[in-house]
Amino acid sequence: MRLLALTRAGLLRRFFVGGVAHGRKAVYTLSPRGTELVAAKLGGIHRPAGRLVVGDSYVAHQTGINQVYLA
Repeated sequence: MRLLALTRAGLLRRFFVGGVAHGRKAVYTLSPRGTELVAAKLGGIHRPAGRLVVGDSYVAHQTGINQVYLA
């Protein structure tokens, strides 16, 4: 519910990774407005909001980096 509220407030953007056959998962990234609000040094992943992205190795790489930061 919080992700939806942040997306509707324009602070996050959501796109989907994967395919219909193997399932898809939502990926949330900072919007330009969200980046400005939290004074992030790096912006979010730039992909069209609400779209399905298939075979995007950059997203997989960035997700792995984010997991290291969170750990």
